[in-house]
Formats: sequence, structure tokens, C-alpha cells
Amino acid sequence: MKIVLTSLNSKYIHTNLAIRSIKSYLNFTEGEVILKEFTINDNLESILSKLAEENADVYAFSVYIWNGEETAKLAGNLKKIMPDSLIIAGGPEVSYDSEAQLEHYSADIIVRGEGEAAFKRLIEAINKGLDINKIPALTYRDGGKTVSTKDGLDLMDMDFLKDAYSDDELAIMGGRIIYYEGSRGCPFACAYCMSSVEKSMRFRSVEKVKMDIKRFIDLGVDQVKFVDRTFNCNKKRSKELLEFIVDNNSNTNFHFEIAADLLDEETIGILSKSSPGLIQLEVGVQSVNEKTLKEINRATDIYKIKENTLKILRLENIHLHLDLIAGLPFETIDDFASSFDEIIELRPHMLQLGFLKILKGSPMTELLGRHGYKYRHYPPYQVLENSYMTYSDMSLLEKVEHVVDKYYNSGGFKFALDMVFDTEMETMFEFFRQLASYWDKKGHFDNGVSKDKTYEILKEFLIEKGFDEQMTLNVMKMDYLLSNKWPLPVFLPHAGPTKEEAFEMFKNQEFLEKHLPLYSGVPAKEIYKKVHLETFSTPRGQKRTGLFYKPKDLQVKNLNAMIWVQEDFGA
Repeated sequence: MKIVLTSLNSKYIHTNLAIRSIKSYLNFTEGEVILKEFTINDNLESILSKLAEENADVYAFSVYIWNGEETAKLAGNLKKIMPDSLIIAGGPEVSYDSEAQLEHYSADIIVRGEGEAAFKRLIEAINKGLDINKIPALTYRDGGKTVSTKDGLDLMDMDFLKDAYSDDELAIMGGRIIYYEGSRGCPFACAYCMSSVEKSMRFRSVEKVKMDIKRFIDLGVDQVKFVDRTFNCNKKRSKELLEFIVDNNSNTNFHFEIAADLLDEETIGILSKSSPGLIQLEVGVQSVNEKTLKEINRATDIYKIKENTLKILRLENIHLHLDLIAGLPFETIDDFASSFDEIIELRPHMLQLGFLKILKGSPMTELLGRHGYKYRHYPPYQVLENSYMTYSDMSLLEKVEHVVDKYYNSGGFKFALDMVFDTEMETMFEFFRQLASYWDKKGHFDNGVSKDKTYEILKEFLIEKGFDEQMTLNVMKMDYLLSNKWPLPVFLPHAGPTKEEAFEMFKNQEFLEKHLPLYSGVPAKEIYKKVHLETFSTPRGQKRTGLFYKPKDLQVKNLNAMIWVQEDFGA
């Protein structure tokens, strides 16, 4: 028997944990099991051709909200051209209302819920020609009728799971993200989240997780993203694992979703010892509105979240990512703006604006009528409007989200945004709302905008808003040179020493040892090719020259460094 486990990831850098975990747990020795990963941006005809070429007996699709529509088309066409092959679907997108999903995905069998044990029993039964009607958590076709067996098997001990990624695969992953489960379930019961459906918490043993962490580090994996819903729900356990990472790690980035209000001083002390750039924390704030939080059954302490967020940010070695959700009950657009302003004031490294999705099987489905929800009845099931926000409000917030992501989350506009933060012209939400309106008025949302163009748009917008032109040029040039390859684009005119003046500077060994020791002894001509000199003018007419270069030890990728090398250069 030949089995193909396949899925469409949202991006190439992502990897699918589910099909790997199922393959390793299946441990099938009576045939061949292969993985075929694609992305939602790949050509569907090309994917179909590659799957058909495998001529497999079983095709098993891992289905999520981001790939549901494409997977339905793919599975439907595959079934037409390979009618004798079994099409199996599993994953959160097909685990509810599974009888309808069976038809939608042209599937012969759906595996509901947790997949490893159920899929293993299913394949063993198929391989031996046994009846599958005694296997829990299946929905399947039996002649002209649809059969759903009882709900799932007993939830498995997580230490029984095998390693999802082999050493050989990890060694060739390059910059792709590795996903890891240290636990399943969530102690909370937020109405919008599917994790609230599973009432129990299960953990891999601390020793097993430590072994896996060490393996990732030793094999030079770039990034490991824990998919645990609340990594620090067990404080003792999370402290032990974080301490192990801090003591053993020098190159791998680890990403965790945490509840910031559960952090204590001991945990923050452990995090303070981490090398910069090696730990990322994501915190789901979602809203600061107490009435909203109560309605969605989200138990959280906003004051404690803000207090601990500031403590983490002051460490200056941990990347912190905060989330808000638009479209929650009782929140008008003004309420959401208040949440936005309160959270962005903390200055997290990223502020993600998400939009409420009405997931099948989630408790949120019970609140639809009470709050007047209208939503898209296809993936990703995003809310269109409710009793508190019109469709126009939601559409505006999507545009705000776009410019926040472009300008704030990218990290490439720090000095320009600092200039805005330091004024009292308006709130930051209002600033981004106006910037979104400017993009809309100029037609930028309808056309592809290059990275350089985003700088030009912001420069024009800031000057139009009345910011000092020279100061705007200064901060825009500083941002560009710290985050991009030089030279500067034409809309940011270059000013600086001549080539001859720069050569004289780079021939001075005393200067090199003080400012650029990594280039000590390197010919001036070679140094000139690898650095950039830019002179900045202040409103008072003073001039300072900055030298931009790429340091070897900077932890943040795609970021340059700058030193002031001379004031009143050439005076």
C-alpha cells in the first residue's frame, strides 16, 4: 500500500507538523508513506499533477481554514481522475459538521479530532481488509449512506508520540520554521478558540521536551515555534524549560505563546539571561474591554499583562508580539481604537490586529444571535459586521491593519514612528487611520507597492501632515539605511563626504580601530564598497555624519548598524 500525506501550507517557510506526526506514529512497514507539502500560492494544476504521479492507494489531506477551499478543489479533481484511490481528510476544518464536509472535500473518509491513533487504526484495518465501523472518530461513505462512528479514542499520552522531524530532515530545513508540541489543550475556555472545546491538558514530560530542544539546537535549526496554546500555564514546568533553553542555546530562536499575566519575577529573571534574539513571546491581549472579555469567557488581568509586558521590553533581549482581535462582542470601533492605543503605547515589537473568525464547533457560535453577527460562511469565516461594528468599520480596520503591518510591525520605520509618537497631534490609532485613508485615496491598496515605495508614501504623508521636512528626511533616511541595502532611493537625496574624503578616513588605522575594528588592515577601496556614509542636517544647520555597516554579531537579520563618526564633517 502506498500512502501520501499532504497539505497546503500558507507559506513556504512553514512546515506541517500534523502530517509528520501522523507519519512517525503510523510507523507503517507494509508499504510506502511519503509526505508531499505545497503552499496555497502554488498552481493547483501543478499540485494535482504531482499527486497523481504518485499513483497512491491513499491520499490523506490535512485541512485548515487557510487551505480549505484550495484543498476541496484539489481533492475533488484528484478523486475524478483516481476514483479507485481512497481520499481521507483530517484536521480542524473537517472535524465538525463532518458529514457535510465529506461531500465538500470529495472524501471517502474523514478522521475527526486528534489524528495519530485514529489514522493508525484506520490504515491497519484497510490494509488487512477489516471493517472500519468499530474505529472511533470516523465519518465515511458506506454504499449510499454516510456513517459516523462514536467520538474519539482515549486521548493519548503525549510521550507516546514519535519525533515528527527526523535528524536528516532537520539538517536540510534551512530557514523554514519547525513546529513543536509540548502540550495539547488549554486551561482557558475563550469562546472564539477551538482549544476551548478540549477540556483536558496534556503535557510531554519535561525530560522529553528538553531532549528535543537540545536536538534542535545541536542540529542548528533556525526557529522552533511551540504550538502550545499557553506555554506558561504550568509555571514550574515553563521555568524549567526556559532555563534549559537559556543555558544551552546560542543559535536557535524559540517562539512561545504565553499568558503575560501569569509571568512572575523568577520567570522574568530567567528570560533576562537569554542572548538577544533567541526567544520570542506572543501574548494574546485581544481586548482591554472588561465587558467584552467577560462575554467571551476570557479570564485575564489586563493591568498585569501591561505591567509584565513593560518588564519584558525593558530587558531588551526578548522579541515581544501582542495581539488584538477586532469584531468581539460589545466593542465599537471607538472601543477597539482605545484598546489599540492602550496596547501600542507599550511599544511591543509587533502588534497584530486579527479579525474574529466564527470557527465551526467553537462556543462563539452560540453568541451569534445575541450580538447580531454576520460572517463569511466559507474559510476563514471572518466576521463581516455585528451589532457594534458595521461592515464599513470592519473594512476600515482591515486597511489600518495593513498599514500597521507595513510600517510598525516591519521594524523598518522606527525613527519615523518615534517622531510621530513624540508629538501630541493625535492618538496612534488616529495616525494609522489617516495613513490608511491616504493609501486608499492614492490607490495604493489596489496596486502592488514595493518596499521602497512604502518609504516614499510615508515621507509624502508626513510632510503633508505638517511634519518638518528636514526632520522627516532625516528620520526616513535613518530608517532606510538601517533596514535596507544602500544606496538611498532618489526620493531620499544622498548627502555626505566625497569618495576622496571617505578614502582618507578609511586609510586612518586609528579611526578603523576605534570605529570599525573588523575592517582594520582592509584597503580603503574595499571598505568603501561595504559601508555607507550619510550626513544629516539639523534644523539649526548643524551636520553630523553617520557610518552605516553590517556587523557580524548583530542578532537581528536584515538590520544594519550605525555610528556617528564626525560632527560638522569637513568644517
